[in-house]
Amino acid sequence: MIELLAMTDLVPLDATVIDGAKASFAVNLRAIDAIHVATAERLATPADGQPLEFWTHDERQATAALSRGLAVYGVGAADGR
Repeated sequence: MIELLAMTDLVPLDATVIDGAKASFAVNLRAIDAIHVATAERLATPADGQPLEFWTHDERQATAALSRGLAVYGVGAADGR
């Protein structure tokens, strides 16, 4: 559990995230899903040479994240994981 927490980043829900969530997406999203995608965009810069992996089981959220250039994994993702 501690290893998982060490890999976790906390991001403040600030104007940058809110503005990203309010921007247009490829599909209609619930507000919380838009916030998740916008937060991932903010964290998308590779850390320690590892790109961000956006995991979701929501097809619309996956489509929105893919349309924003994120590497998406899970149900509905292009990789089929």
